[in-house]
Amino acid sequence: MRSLHEGIKERYENAKHHVVRFASNIQTIKLVAQIAITIVSPIVFSLYVGQLITADLKVENISVWWTISFGLVLGVHIASAVFLYFIAEYNTAKDFAFYEKALTKVNYYERYHEEVSNFHMALRKVNLNAKSLSLRLVSVEDLKSDKTYLDTLLDPIKPCLCEIFNYNRSAHMNFAVFLANEEERKLECVYRYRSMKLERIKKDMPSRSWPYGVGHVGACFVDGDPIAIDDLTTFGYYSKNKKDDDDKFYRAAMSVPLCQTTALALSDGYKDDIKPVGVIILTSSHPGQFTKYHLAMLELLKNQVEMVISNETVQG
Repeated sequence: MRSLHEGIKERYENAKHHVVRFASNIQTIKLVAQIAITIVSPIVFSLYVGQLITADLKVENISVWWTISFGLVLGVHIASAVFLYFIAEYNTAKDFAFYEKALTKVNYYERYHEEVSNFHMALRKVNLNAKSLSLRLVSVEDLKSDKTYLDTLLDPIKPCLCEIFNYNRSAHMNFAVFLANEEERKLECVYRYRSMKLERIKKDMPSRSWPYGVGHVGACFVDGDPIAIDDLTTFGYYSKNKKDDDDKFYRAAMSVPLCQTTALALSDGYKDDIKPVGVIILTSSHPGQFTKYHLAMLELLKNQVEMVISNETVQG
C-alpha cells in the first residue's frame, strides 16, 4: 500500500514539475516575442527606412548587412506574431487546475492510506480479542446475556469508524449488532456505538427491535445477503417499523448477516451447518454515504464476530 501511494504521489509531483516548467517556458517565449514585435522590429524598421531615404529609396544602394538584418527581423516579427496568435488560445491556468486536481487526489490517497492503516491496526486487535473469546467457547446466548463480550471484542474499532467510512462532521453515525430472538422472531440490539451528536440526542431512547423481514435489518437477516442502501426513504421494507425522525438520522445504511457455523460430527466426517443468528449494521444521516469498499470492510469486521460464535461441534 505504501509503495503504491508513493508511486502515485511521485507521478503527480513529476506532473507538477513539468507543468510549471512548461508554463514558465511559454511565458518566457511570449515575453521575447512581445519585445521583438513592440520594440526591436519598430526600431530596425525605422533605421531601414532611414537608410532607404538616405539611399534615394534604392535598395541596391543600401549595405548588404542592413538588408540581411531587415530580413532577419522581418522573419522574427512574422514568427512572433504567428506564435502570439496561436498561444493566445493556450491557458496555463488549465494546466494548473489539472495539477491542483491531481494534488487533491494525492492528498486523498495519503489520508485514505492512513485511515486504512488505522483500520487494519484496530482490526488486528479485534482479531486477537476474537481468538481469545473463541477459546473460551463463547456462545450466541453469552453475547446476549453479557455485554462485556462484545465490548471487549469491538471497542478497538470504535475510534476509527468515522474516519474509515468517510463520515464528515455533520453526519450522524450509528453502528450496531443485532442478534435473533427466535421465540419472538425479531432481532434485538445487543451492542451499539453512535457518534457523539447522535448519542446525545438518542441517549435516553431504547434501542428498537426489528421483526424478521422488516427494515434493512430484518431483510438482511431473512435474505442472508449483505445490503447497501443509498437512501432508506426509498427502501420498501422500511415503513412498518419507522419512526418520525428516522429520515433525519438514518438515510444511508449497510447491513451484513451474522452467521454461526457449527461443525456437525457425522459418522463419515464433519459437515458445516451455517445458521443466521444476527445482523451488523452501519447507518448515516447522509444519503449515498457508503461504497462497495465500505461494505467489504464491514464484512471483515463481521468475520471477527463470527469467529467468536462459530466454535461449537455437535453430534449429527
